[in-house]
Amino acid sequence: MTKTYRNIIVVLIIVSLFTSTVNASNVKGKFDEQKFKETNDYFQKASENLNRKISEQTKEKYTSDKIIIKLKNKDQFKKIKPIEKINKKHESLNTITIDIPAGSTPEEVINKYKNQPGVEEVYQETLARLSYIPTDPYYVNQWNLEKIGMEKAWDITKGVSDVTVAVIDTGVNGHIDIGLVKKGISIADGNKIDNYPGEFSYDGMGHGTAVASVIGAEFNDVGIAGIAPGVSIMPIKVFKDGEDTCTMTDVAAGIHYAVDNGADIINMSLGGPLGNNGLMSAVEYASKNNVLVIAATGNDSIELVSYPAAYNEVIAVGSTSSSDAKSNFSNYGIEIDIMAPGEGIILPDNNGAYYNWSGTSFSSPTVAGLAALIKSEYSNLTQTQMQRILYTASKDLTSTYGWDKTTGFGRIDALKTLELASVNDIWDNNDTIETADAVAIGNTVSDTLYPAKDVDIYKITKTQKGQLEVDLTLPAQTDGVLLLLDSNKNLIASSDLSNEGGQENIKQNIDSGTYYIVVFDYYGNYTQENYHLSIEELYIKELEISAKAGSDDISTGAITNKDVAITITGGSDYNLEVEKNGEPIANPSDLIFTNEGNYTITVENINGNKTDFTFTIDKTKPKIVAKSPTGTTYTNGQYVKTDTVVTYSDTNYSSRSVTQNGKTISWPTDSTFKTDGKYIITIKDKAGNSAT
Repeated sequence: MTKTYRNIIVVLIIVSLFTSTVNASNVKGKFDEQKFKETNDYFQKASENLNRKISEQTKEKYTSDKIIIKLKNKDQFKKIKPIEKINKKHESLNTITIDIPAGSTPEEVINKYKNQPGVEEVYQETLARLSYIPTDPYYVNQWNLEKIGMEKAWDITKGVSDVTVAVIDTGVNGHIDIGLVKKGISIADGNKIDNYPGEFSYDGMGHGTAVASVIGAEFNDVGIAGIAPGVSIMPIKVFKDGEDTCTMTDVAAGIHYAVDNGADIINMSLGGPLGNNGLMSAVEYASKNNVLVIAATGNDSIELVSYPAAYNEVIAVGSTSSSDAKSNFSNYGIEIDIMAPGEGIILPDNNGAYYNWSGTSFSSPTVAGLAALIKSEYSNLTQTQMQRILYTASKDLTSTYGWDKTTGFGRIDALKTLELASVNDIWDNNDTIETADAVAIGNTVSDTLYPAKDVDIYKITKTQKGQLEVDLTLPAQTDGVLLLLDSNKNLIASSDLSNEGGQENIKQNIDSGTYYIVVFDYYGNYTQENYHLSIEELYIKELEISAKAGSDDISTGAITNKDVAITITGGSDYNLEVEKNGEPIANPSDLIFTNEGNYTITVENINGNKTDFTFTIDKTKPKIVAKSPTGTTYTNGQYVKTDTVVTYSDTNYSSRSVTQNGKTISWPTDSTFKTDGKYIITIKDKAGNSAT
């Protein structure tokens, strides 16, 4: 997946249309929870920069007069028959490139095909340019190799032919200085595959040959020395002869060809300000197949890294001078990763003459050559591990600790890189959800974020619902981020407060189950000082419910004829539910209940413990009825001459009493009063209501 959709610039030979201010300091960005939910990317320094300012003139310059129709599968090639002129088909990408007819707009053509069955998406083609600035011919020493420490690095390895670097460019010419050139392909000329090296993948301009020389020029007492003279070069031609622009779809097809034909590393000294989905998918394809992709940031001297370098899976390489300063022309920004020499680099042209070349075009293959040496000596390393080694071993070039948006992690150091690659115990095994370290709640873990872009993931099991508290104490110069994920990798909570050192903290109420805690540095910086991670859960005692009916305390199950006020103690973080006569109701804000009914109050604390309290409000007085044996109803105070039967409405009474002529007597067993006298009858229910 894209590290973030880092924008890529193909770049340039032209005067930039942009203006911007160089700023070597990091600008603290807040960890973006929504972006993480969309991309699942930890490192967001390279997340899509929505503030990229691209002028309309530049957009026009880097968009093509062609439309890409992306098919859902190869079977659709037989079914989708555009009436527009078909410019090219890429079966590896499932794409058809068509021309925009005269008089039609791109939107009209896109709308025509985007909803057709079998079509996945339709978009306008974008362009890439070469990233170089040729200068006058002269011969100078290769200062760039001495600067990055190649002499001692070559004592370790000069590369092996089993390692292949694909050069997606103008092609590569067999040259006396470049020995191990393999058969390649010309995407530019209709996907023509070589029967022998250079048949179709020859260089019609000289740029690709110069780039390949940076990587693989042999030690043969002729010309120059390459970074990795022992490795093989796979030429992939995407620029037509004499043209310095190509389509991004051809670049994407070149990436697919390189991956499918055994390339270990891909170099792209090209770019443009506009990427597209096809290019992004191709970069992801390479990453998933463990192929390392390296590209130039561009030469506009602006804060805008070119595509494909701006994609997260790609190592974005800027240029430095002989004094280790960022080259004036070198693009920079939040997507930049690393620097390498790119000014005054002595390289051959198509005719065998040697010139000084400048541009990020030659910084990128410098990194590609060094990566090829890593792969030659330590073939078990993954492309991600090679990236992290290159970043960790680089020389910091600014006063800002670690990564910054002007020079990334710094300028490569060949010897230090190969030495670090030889160390096996720098790798931990908890970088993914699948390999997370299991940690018991209640423990403290100490570890390091090393090497660069280290992510440490811990698995915990919560046995009951409640509050989890996670504290992360960070070493100085570490801009830590702390995440809590559920078992489906969904983000529950994050903490990104401190810029350097300090603490990050998460307190979260969660259910029982499996969870993951993620620790990393916002910028991917590294340190060998420990951080400390403590994981605790808080068990809260059950909440208590008390109640008053008027001024009197009542207990659960009480029946009253007064308003009831409820008080909850033992914590403020709880869930309250109220039922009246068995049906849920909204609880009054003041927790005073005034209406008649049977109430059940339930509170649940953060650990899931529940407490219930029940009461009944009954404000209706009992009804007393006196009748004759034949059913005649008597009124209160009436004189009667017959026996009288007395009944009352509240059979669940609290008390009943009767007096005859002022003297208390027992209640008749059959509730029938037969002897003469004045009777006063009083019934009192359990709520305290009485009737006489």
